Amino acid sequence: MTGQTMPWENLDISEKAAIAALARLDASWATLVSTLAGIPEDRLDEPGVCGDWSISDLLGHIAFWDRYSLDRGRDSLENRAFESVPWEEMNDRDIAARSGRSAAENRADMESAHREMLAFVAAAPQDPGTLLPMLKRMGMDTDEHYDEHAAEIRAWREQQGI
Repeated sequence: MTGQTMPWENLDISEKAAIAALARLDASWATLVSTLAGIPEDRLDEPGVCGDWSISDLLGHIAFWDRYSLDRGRDSLENRAFESVPWEEMNDRDIAARSGRSAAENRADMESAHREMLAFVAAAPQDPGTLLPMLKRMGMDTDEHYDEHAAEIRAWREQQGI
């Protein structure tokens, strides 16, 4: 992405900004989890939440991208250049690989992947100059991603009267 300023460049790298970034990650996750609460088990495999995807599909999808965010975090820590990825192809491959998995399996995987991502963040250098660019780079696959799908789930729930 030559000549384009990326979101993690020119950041406020204060301790206050680092605390706010970690709080945003936690808040986005909490919002996603609360948005999922109360959806009847018999509706979790129903398509149409996000395109043709069901809640179960989204749970697995979020797990996949939380784990992928670890690669983005490592890239940031090792000062490797950002590279765009064929995310639509990656989504298609992951959804195909998860075919036949239950919503419970996908939810457990999502929760496990989130714990792995949080452990990675906790183990990373905590100085704001290192932590903030890493979190911003990971954010497109974590907190920004949670917000995107939480909004889709809320809209689906409202449409379905759930």
